[in-house]
Amino acid sequence: MMSGFSEDLVAAILGRQATGDAAGAAELIGGADLSADDRQVLLAAVAERPPAEFAAVLGAILRGDPANRDAVNECNRAEFYLSGRSRSLAGNPLYALFLAGRDGTLVDKWVHYFDVYHRNLAGYRGRSPRVLEIGVYRGGGLAMWREYFGAGAVVVGVDIDPAAAAVGGPSPVMVGDQSDPAFLRTVSERFGPFDVVIDDGGHTMAQQVTAAATLFPLLAAEGAYIVEDTHTSYWPEYRDQEETFIGWVRGLIDALHANHDPSGDPDSVWATTLDAIEISDSVVVLRKANRFRPFSEVGGGTGFLFESRTAAARISALEQREAQLVGELERLREAPTATPESDEVRLLRSTLREARAEMAVLARELEATRRELSTTQGRLLDAWEHIRRMRNTVSWRLTTPLRVGRLVRRR
Repeated sequence: MMSGFSEDLVAAILGRQATGDAAGAAELIGGADLSADDRQVLLAAVAERPPAEFAAVLGAILRGDPANRDAVNECNRAEFYLSGRSRSLAGNPLYALFLAGRDGTLVDKWVHYFDVYHRNLAGYRGRSPRVLEIGVYRGGGLAMWREYFGAGAVVVGVDIDPAAAAVGGPSPVMVGDQSDPAFLRTVSERFGPFDVVIDDGGHTMAQQVTAAATLFPLLAAEGAYIVEDTHTSYWPEYRDQEETFIGWVRGLIDALHANHDPSGDPDSVWATTLDAIEISDSVVVLRKANRFRPFSEVGGGTGFLFESRTAAARISALEQREAQLVGELERLREAPTATPESDEVRLLRSTLREARAEMAVLARELEATRRELSTTQGRLLDAWEHIRRMRNTVSWRLTTPLRVGRLVRRR
């Protein structure tokens, strides 16, 4: 294992191999601080492998030692471009903006994020969304988001560094700590409700968990909350609390299924408005929607909206059984040795009468259920409309963190 293998040395080796200077790459490898086995593997790869495959071999040797993170990044980067896989992003407008942004406002992103972004955020383009970016750095991200979302978008930044207040341009930047719920609520009250929140802030566990727990409930309906660089859950230097962000997200998976969990809270903000969780390498997306209570349904047959699903399924099964019995009776009647009063015919007729009697009882029960539910259907719809309007009020959004706090404390 190589420790602290120089990023500059890796870039030089990759550069020579990519430009066809295999001898120069071999010379650098020969003078590097390598084990004999690693040197032999790399020299063989220089001679036998195309540049993209060589980059993959070098990255595999370096991977595993945290001191080599930057060097491994260069290997992965070279493999991506030299293999032609970068063409998969050719139609991604956000990636195009990222590459075109050479005006001095620095943006630093893992390249695979752009697929995740565009897949989840394309629907907000041109709709004047309200967007919050946590972690402004030099302002490049704010400029990229303004252009991506289009005219009318309100893009706001948050950063703990007071110097960030001067780099927002037309985007206001609020200075404060994302691990402070009161500060985050102030930002939401002033500029929200946000349709999109992108957390590219400090990446510590307290920052990521607190910001998500505070701001997700305050999102506009149909909003998206994106947390970047969640791989820091696996890096000890970012663990400022026992619970990691990825561990917290695992808890959200349970909360999402609270309607099926006897120990869950089906009325929490997570059970009622967390519509989906998308987990990619180093990125988590929380999608918001006013969910309806989950239920299963029978399609086709005798099933209708608001009727008893169990009764409808039972009647459907009995109808199939009835058809089968009638078919068997017809077959017996047509048989050369059939007699009208044979034991087999009597048994089938008895079974058929029982099935039809059960169907009649179930049909009466089902009709009674339909009549009862039809009288309450309007009330249910009116109640749901009232709840929907209540959830969209300012007072509901401002008090939801109190309800969320209960869920977070329980875990």
